[in-house]
Amino acid sequence: MDSVPLVGNPLRILVADKRFEQRVIVEKCLGLMGYYKVCPAGCFEEMITLTHINSPLVDRFDLLIVNANLVVSAGVDVFDFCFHNSRVKNVLVYEAALEAGTSTTYKKKFNWKLRLIPGVGAEALEDFLSLIDSNFRQKKKQNSKARSVAF
Repeated sequence: MDSVPLVGNPLRILVADKRFEQRVIVEKCLGLMGYYKVCPAGCFEEMITLTHINSPLVDRFDLLIVNANLVVSAGVDVFDFCFHNSRVKNVLVYEAALEAGTSTTYKKKFNWKLRLIPGVGAEALEDFLSLIDSNFRQKKKQNSKARSVAF
């Protein structure tokens, strides 16, 4: 079997949720889409530690996928946390107080986006990744080809 080359620079993704099962589901969806640089965080303190490291050796995260309840339960405003965090480039907040089937996207800068969604799933992830990753469509093609190869 031929190996499939990685397209572009892989995104660094942080998935933060108190529920282990939810983190695993999100990580598996990301893996199926070709995103393998995924770091899990199970509580607000872990997320703060990972997003506030000031070492030049640590790159910032290209995407934070976070359960809104994780931030709110720590007494922190979701918007304040996201807008004032220079270690995170883009944020996808799920279980936000929205009606099912709706989403809201905010753009702070040219290359920074925040989206609030009521629930997370493969479709919502694909939609947001296609917005922030210029190589998304090419990755999607490569991953579908790799999965279609018979063993």
